[in-house]
Amino acid sequence: MKIYRTPSHGCDSFTLSYYQDGVRKRPTFPTYQKAKTEAEAVASRLGNTDSDILTLTSADRAAYLRARQILDAVGVPLEAAAAQFAAAKSALGDTPLSHAVEFYIKRHPTKI
Repeated sequence: MKIYRTPSHGCDSFTLSYYQDGVRKRPTFPTYQKAKTEAEAVASRLGNTDSDILTLTSADRAAYLRARQILDAVGVPLEAAAAQFAAAKSALGDTPLSHAVEFYIKRHPTKI
C-alpha cells in the first residue's frame, strides 16, 4: 500500500493506492494525514479478511503459468511434479536429474 503526492490544479492531494479483491483502488485525499489514516484502516480491514491470499509478481505468475503449461502436456499436477523432483534431487545430490534419466534409459531399454 502506497501513498503518492498528486499535484492537481495547482494544489497538492494525496493518492492511496492498493488492491482489493483483485481491483486497484486509488482514492485521493486533501492531506497526507487523512490518506495515512485511511491507509491504516484499509490495512487493518484487509489484514482481517485477506490474510491468506497469495500475491505473485509478474515473473512468478509467468513462471507458474509456464510450469502448468509444460506439466499439463504430460498430465502431471504441479505439486506432484514438485514432490517428485524434490525427492529425486534429494536422492541424487549434485547429480543432474537428466544424467540419472539417461543412465536409467541406457540400462533399461524399452525398444529392442
